[in-house]
Amino acid sequence: MLAAADGGFDFRGVRGGRYRASAVLGRARRGQKRQEYHLGVIDVAGDRTDLVLRPSATGTVEGEVRLSSGQMPAWLNIVFTSNDGLGTRGARATAANPSFQAAGLVPGSYQVQAHASALYVKDVLRNGRSVPKGELAVSTGDNRVEIVLAGDHGRVFGTIREPGTGYPLPLARVALKGESGLRSQQVDQLGAFLFDKVIPGEYQICAWSDIRAETLEDQQSWQEAGCAGKVIPVAPESDVEIDLTAALIEGDQ
Repeated sequence: MLAAADGGFDFRGVRGGRYRASAVLGRARRGQKRQEYHLGVIDVAGDRTDLVLRPSATGTVEGEVRLSSGQMPAWLNIVFTSNDGLGTRGARATAANPSFQAAGLVPGSYQVQAHASALYVKDVLRNGRSVPKGELAVSTGDNRVEIVLAGDHGRVFGTIREPGTGYPLPLARVALKGESGLRSQQVDQLGAFLFDKVIPGEYQICAWSDIRAETLEDQQSWQEAGCAGKVIPVAPESDVEIDLTAALIEGDQ
């Protein structure tokens, strides 16, 4: 909304929750960046009146994307997600113009992701040096980086087997967990599973005869199944085949 001449504002009907407040001063002329300021984080649990919000400078991340493997799509979004819960900012790059610019980032630590199904962020370079793509430090002013994308995913597949008999176990649940997140699926009637487009790296993998989906995030479930210390490497463009014995849930024994 447009603030009053005295800087006053009034948002109505705001649902309870946590919000990031920001302000844009004036309109940017052609070739200029808009002036965006961070006003703080507001917790809403009822009416908030007489708030005084003081602006602080934000940062801009700009640069280019390049491919180390794979094919650049017509366009893709590069997304910067704050590790401090201050929201996300996105920037678009295209095959014709690989440059991008994401403005209005509150100084802090950010995760960098590419929203393109066939590509992932392989590396983030600042001044030619690699920086953690999950902890990109953003300061006020301009932050120039180069984002390296790749399409050299691997695959993880195999069979889930029944404890004791070793027979394929239909409809079991298998999960794959690594730096890029957690994926799970129910195996087919022959106990077979396939995870495709797996970003190269190290992963934990585990299977259960039956388990609630929400329990998969619980590290204790992995420890009780004896999977917490088992790591499998997935190399670029590799196929990893593995047979797993499913863990019994309470009541199966």
